[in-house]
Parts: sequence; C-alpha cells; structure tokens
Amino acid sequence: MTQLVQSINTGFGSMNHVLNKQIAKTSKVEKRIFYVLVALLITVSVFYVYFLGSTVQNTAQRSNIENEIKTIGSQISSLELEYLSTKNNLTLNYAYSIGFKDVKKINYISKKPEVNGITLNGTIK
Repeated sequence: MTQLVQSINTGFGSMNHVLNKQIAKTSKVEKRIFYVLVALLITVSVFYVYFLGSTVQNTAQRSNIENEIKTIGSQISSLELEYLSTKNNLTLNYAYSIGFKDVKKINYISKKPEVNGITLNGTIK
C-alpha cells in the first residue's frame, strides 16, 4: 500500500515538475500578450460598466422628462380652456363696462416719403 501511495506522489511530483518547466519556458512575448489581453479585458469591462450606468441614467431622465411633458401638456390644455372661455365672454357690453368707449373720429397713420434727403449720387433732394 505504501508503494502505491509513493508512486502516486511521485506521479504528481513529476507532473508538477513538468508544469514548472513549461511555465519557465513561456517566452516574454507570450507574457506580454497575456498582460495586454488582461488589460484590454479590464478596460472593456470598465467601459461596459460605464456605458451601462449611462444608459440606465438616461432612461431614468427620459422617464422624468416624459412626466414633465405630460404635466406641461395638461397645463397648456387648462390654459387654452381658460383662454377660450375668456374670449367667449368678451362682448361689446363688457368692454363698455370696463371703460372702453366708441371712437368718434378714426385717424390713420401713413408714412409719407421724406422730401429732404441725400440720394445715392450725392445730390440733395
């Protein structure tokens, strides 16, 4: 029985020895490639987490903005209703009651061309 245990231990020992040799033989280029890939994986993971958080935040902001749009839309509707009811209540009698009067003489303002001035060629009109 002890021989069996010793042979198993020596088998594992030789396996560890082979693995240690393989690790020692690994070239510097392979190690650099491994480190670059690990760094790339970490960088991609960080960007993934950042963009995922950004997406969640934008979704929450969009929800808040949609609620604001609904609120403002209802305020606009109530203001339009108030405007229409006020517009329908404006009558000639109401205007007289708040102090407006009929105009006796209507005056229009017209723009007459100026007689005195300088033209483009420098002469005075």
